[in-house]
Amino acid sequence: MSKKRKVTLTLAAILVALGGGAQFYTNQQVDRVLQKFPYSLDNQLSLHVIETGNHFFSRDLTFSLENSEGKRTEVISTKLTALPFFITAESQLSEQLVRQLNKKLNITLDKNTINSKFSPVGDYLQSDLVTEFRDFTNKTQTLSVLFNFDPSSKNIKVKSTLSGFNYDKNSKLEQLQGHAQLQRVDDNEYAIRLLELNAKQVEVDFLNGENTKIQLKNAAYRLDVKPHPEIQQRDLLTQFNSETFQITDKAHKAEENPTIVRGLSLNLEQQGVQSAVDFASEFNALNKQPSVKNAMNFVIGVLTHNDRFNGSLSVKSIDVPKDQQPYFSLKDTAFQLELNNTDLAKAGITLQLKAADVKQTPAEPTKQWQLSGADIRYQLDDYPLQNELAFIPFYLEALATKTPPKEMSQALSALRDQWVKSMEDKAHWEMTLKAFRYGDVALEALAVNGDAKVENQRYYGTSHLSLKTLALPDLQVQLEGLQINMPMVLNNYPQLAITQFCMGMHSLLCTAYFPPESYKKMFDDLWTTLDLSTEGTTVALNLNTYPTTKAYPVNLALKGAASVPQESKKSAGLFKQNLKGKMTFSFDKALLDDTQEAASKIKKDSMFWQSWQTELKPEGKLIPLFTEQDGKYVMTLEKDKDKEWLVNGKTLEAIRQERLAQAEAERKAAAEQEALEQEMLQKAEQHETKTPAVLEESNKADETANPPAVATEATKDATAPQDSGKPEVKEHSTNESAVQENPVKEDVVQKSESVETHKGKDINKEKAEKSATTFH
Repeated sequence: MSKKRKVTLTLAAILVALGGGAQFYTNQQVDRVLQKFPYSLDNQLSLHVIETGNHFFSRDLTFSLENSEGKRTEVISTKLTALPFFITAESQLSEQLVRQLNKKLNITLDKNTINSKFSPVGDYLQSDLVTEFRDFTNKTQTLSVLFNFDPSSKNIKVKSTLSGFNYDKNSKLEQLQGHAQLQRVDDNEYAIRLLELNAKQVEVDFLNGENTKIQLKNAAYRLDVKPHPEIQQRDLLTQFNSETFQITDKAHKAEENPTIVRGLSLNLEQQGVQSAVDFASEFNALNKQPSVKNAMNFVIGVLTHNDRFNGSLSVKSIDVPKDQQPYFSLKDTAFQLELNNTDLAKAGITLQLKAADVKQTPAEPTKQWQLSGADIRYQLDDYPLQNELAFIPFYLEALATKTPPKEMSQALSALRDQWVKSMEDKAHWEMTLKAFRYGDVALEALAVNGDAKVENQRYYGTSHLSLKTLALPDLQVQLEGLQINMPMVLNNYPQLAITQFCMGMHSLLCTAYFPPESYKKMFDDLWTTLDLSTEGTTVALNLNTYPTTKAYPVNLALKGAASVPQESKKSAGLFKQNLKGKMTFSFDKALLDDTQEAASKIKKDSMFWQSWQTELKPEGKLIPLFTEQDGKYVMTLEKDKDKEWLVNGKTLEAIRQERLAQAEAERKAAAEQEALEQEMLQKAEQHETKTPAVLEESNKADETANPPAVATEATKDATAPQDSGKPEVKEHSTNESAVQENPVKEDVVQKSESVETHKGKDINKEKAEKSATTFH
């Protein structure tokens, strides 16, 4: 044998040995990998493998998936070819899976190709799947999936693309893209780290009898999971966005009145979710057995089975037409809910709602309304949320309760008492509104804020309200610069809370679990437990006409308390007898005495201003409830428990007596004036009925009784008539009688008018007396 041939054979032997060793190594690596099965995914799915054939260079494998209920389905059959340091695989979907897909998805699989490449040295794995199928509409669609294993992180990345899918004639999907990252948790366990789905268009029909249909355009879903294995927790971020979200049904047909939502965005952030919590399993259970109870439990789990929750829902716009005309619209609106669930006995809750513009435009203009620049925020600290959650099972059972019970529910009573005892929360609220209009009513720049807390069985609350303008055109009134400050203290708050339990959101529980007489007793006891006080409550505003002329100030100041009546007193009417405090109400006198021509014209035609005038200053005289001080009309009310009310320092009886005395004096004066005028009128009438001869005789009698002054000689000469050569003629014409009679007639007319005026005054005095008695 030649030396060259020996070298060749030696090298060949070495290569065969190396190749055989590499093949054995490769086969061992394949066996090692197969021994790691099954692989688990988030405790929801398990991937199993069964070796159906084993040769030196090839393996026949069958992969199957098993769900959390133990149901297993074969998915892929693979022929594995193992070469030294390199492995290839040819796979196809199992017949069992194909039958299930054809039945559930209404599709026909025409072609599927699965190619895989492995490297036992570098743990390299890449696999791609291409499937062609025909959907319900017999349209050919393509699905491609790329599967990559990262040897450095041991994680898996999956990318997929679906050209489209028509489930039926009304539900379809176009251009779906998916991306998923699976993170290694253990040697044979993986968890979803990231999941993204994007679709160009989605249309879904709901068979609910209303033909409800949802259409999404450029929709995106994202689930981001950040695990904390050292503390057995994880953080979840769920996002859903859609460029347009259209809803149609019987009442809102797509071609006529579709509801269109633009710029929809939903974000749910959950921090500190226990690893044992499995929202996917709960959601699957809800789908299998849909019910109000299961839905409520799922929502509660999403909100509270974590340390912190932050959820938000926002839209760019919502348009709801009616009769093919704009009806309701909303722009740039967002709702946010934050929960601190570290300790549900002292939870933190923050609610916020923002709306840039909201309006409703029905056909009738007087019912159209619009608001802009709304921002509402409500915050609770140290809130006993676990007690509120304990009421939910009672609510669910109350929905089926038809008749009220005969006895009180001891379980609900005990829960109510625990709810009352744990009340030591703090609250803060803020609300701003840039503008609001309803018909002709217009409001501008409203702001409300306040704080409240429960401490040592007392409730402390303060509220503040400010308003720039409120125009009321129908009343021809405009309020300007309104400011309200209201501090309040409620003593013995737990006892009051028990009586208030059946009012508000817990009323459904009371009607279902308490007999009617118990429910009524709680309402009656409200007056016996109310013990409140306020110091420094003030209301200030400027009152103007509409259209505006000039505004004048109106002020109200209040401080006082309502103490608890005796146990034997149950009537709400006795509540007034347990009041003590002082209230001062004042307004600028120009509101009643305004002399501006423009303002007077408006007030003359206004029902509000006329009522203001007639109630406060009838007949041009201020009612005795008010006094004039420094250019203002002021009323002060004071009361000290069982003592009488004082108005401007006087009792109501004293005011009544003063008014009666004044009315009596005015009546006497009017009667005397009327008698005098009647006497003068009678004399005037007698004077008119006399004949000229009687008048002349009467005049002579008057001259005799009152002789004229004696004229001097000079006077006689000066006044003597000149002799004209004509005989002197005495004039007894009717002109002379008219000179005497006209003044009498004129005086009679004046006296008659005066009598009628005093008669009217007398009637007004009688009204005043009746008014005084009524006021008392």
